[in-house]
Amino acid sequence: MEFHGDSDPVIHYDGKTTPDGVTFSLPDFFDIWVHRNEIQTRCEQTELYAGKVTRYAWSAGGKEVLVHYLVRGFGHGWPTTRPLNNDEQRHGPTVFNATPVILEWFKQFSLP
Repeated sequence: MEFHGDSDPVIHYDGKTTPDGVTFSLPDFFDIWVHRNEIQTRCEQTELYAGKVTRYAWSAGGKEVLVHYLVRGFGHGWPTTRPLNNDEQRHGPTVFNATPVILEWFKQFSLP
C-alpha cells in the first residue's frame, strides 16, 4: 500500500528530477511491481472524497495486493486530517486519515 501526494516536492509524482537524481514516476513504479509480482488483474480505479483522492488497486488470489492512493494537492507526508509540521513540504492536512486505512488493509494478510 502506498499513499502519495501529487504535490510532493521530495518524491515527485511524475518522476521528474530531484536534487538526489532522477526517480521513477509513480505509475511506472506500480507497473514494475505488477510485472515483478506477476499480477494478472487490471487496475481498479475509484474516485474518493469528491475527486480529491484516487484509489488504485490490483488484486491477486482474492486479495488486494497492491493499493495506491493519489492525494491531490498533498505534499510529502502521512495523509491525515490533523495539522502537519513543515507545511512547506507537506501541504496538509488532507481529507482522510491513512492510518486506519492501512491497518484495515493489513488485516487480510497473516504470517504462517
